[in-house]
Amino acid sequence: MSESETIGDWYLAPWEAQSLLGGNSSADFRLKVVDVLGNEITSDHISIGRKIRLMAEDTSGSIIAFRALSCAAQNGVSRYYILRAGCGDGLVFKKSDGFETTGNVVLSPYFEAFKLAGGRDTIEFECRFTQCEETCNGVR
Repeated sequence: MSESETIGDWYLAPWEAQSLLGGNSSADFRLKVVDVLGNEITSDHISIGRKIRLMAEDTSGSIIAFRALSCAAQNGVSRYYILRAGCGDGLVFKKSDGFETTGNVVLSPYFEAFKLAGGRDTIEFECRFTQCEETCNGVR
């Protein structure tokens, strides 16, 4: 049994206006879930409460650096933004937490694996990034 947190419409952040100001990147990105040792978790089953983090990397080597703007968890029915405008949602991540950029690798803070109500038992993460013209290391 794990702790349950009900997230009503009152808690969900309002719609976030995003617009594409540049072109699409030709870089290839890979988003994966890793454990506390940095090893990729490839299993379809992750226990609720397990400490994990998201890792995104440029596998093409064609950009200098990039940073995370937003990330959502989705299960086919529900969609919950864990990162908006570079800041945590307040439940999964502290509102003052952001993703850390080191060159062409971006890491989320550690968080406990969770499940969204309704839909499939599995969740997928979808993140949006912006390319930096020069090195943009650090937490944004």
